[in-house]
Formats: sequence, structure tokens, C-alpha cells
Amino acid sequence: MSSRSAFRTGSNMGWDMVLVEDACDCFDLPDGKGGIIAAESIQAAHVATLDFEFCQVVKTADLA
Repeated sequence: MSSRSAFRTGSNMGWDMVLVEDACDCFDLPDGKGGIIAAESIQAAHVATLDFEFCQVVKTADLA
């Protein structure tokens, strides 16, 4: 199960999910058209999607 699936599943089960956005990582991906989608763009899209409906997004400094 991917981490995205884990957040969605946990949220759907009623659990309070928290994503520490600066404690996770992503990598560049081919876009299928000969180009590359930058890791930063992929990370931003995933965080925004999860934050919108499935979890609370925090930074590591928020946990201290």
C-alpha cells in the first residue's frame, strides 16, 4: 500500500491522520511525453490533495 493509500484508508476509517510534510520525500518522474515532472511539483500536489480531504499537514517544527 502506498503512503497516499494509507492516509486515505486511515481517514476513511475515522482515524486522525497527520502528514509531516518536511519529513517525507519524492523524486522526479517521467511525464510520458519525453519530459520530467520535478519532485517538488509532485510533492506539492500530493500534500495538497491529502491536506484537502484526508489529513492534517504539519512541519517537523510543529511537533516540538
